[in-house]
Amino acid sequence: MEIDYQCTLSDFLEVARQKKSFLYYFYWVVGVFFRFTGFLSLITGGSSQDVRMFVIAGVALAWPLIVRPISLRRQFRTIPNFVLRQRLFAGEEGLRTTNDAGRSENNWSAYTEVQETKNLFVLYMGQGMFEVIPKRAFSPSEVDQFRELLARHFRVSSSSLTCLIISLSFRLPQPSGIPWLW
Repeated sequence: MEIDYQCTLSDFLEVARQKKSFLYYFYWVVGVFFRFTGFLSLITGGSSQDVRMFVIAGVALAWPLIVRPISLRRQFRTIPNFVLRQRLFAGEEGLRTTNDAGRSENNWSAYTEVQETKNLFVLYMGQGMFEVIPKRAFSPSEVDQFRELLARHFRVSSSSLTCLIISLSFRLPQPSGIPWLW
């Protein structure tokens, strides 16, 4: 299979949304906690600490809402090869990519994880190292062929299996009389 594509900023941001660090969630939890305690303090009588609670919440929430998106865009500008026009050759042995900067060839064993998003196939070669293949580069039948090729070379991860089990459980009929067990 041979396809031509070019990645964009929106592709880069979609990949970044898939892999969020511990700090991303930590700042959300801290921000929401201090916002909640600030409101609770206001409701119960208010004090001079209310302002401090809201300032801490604002600072904590600034990271996931403002600082992280700006830093991701800045990081994107430091990777000029990400937006080069690519030609991908996919086969049973692996992937070969060529562009104006050079050529790379990887066996399937070089990849540690594969994720499929709404618009992308993301092939990870370790933490922070990945190849992005936009689905828009494929025809509808080629998307299915590429998905089958990936399925032949990668096992279903436990998280994907868990999601599959959960989605199937919502489709199963509930036994009558004991709905709370499901």
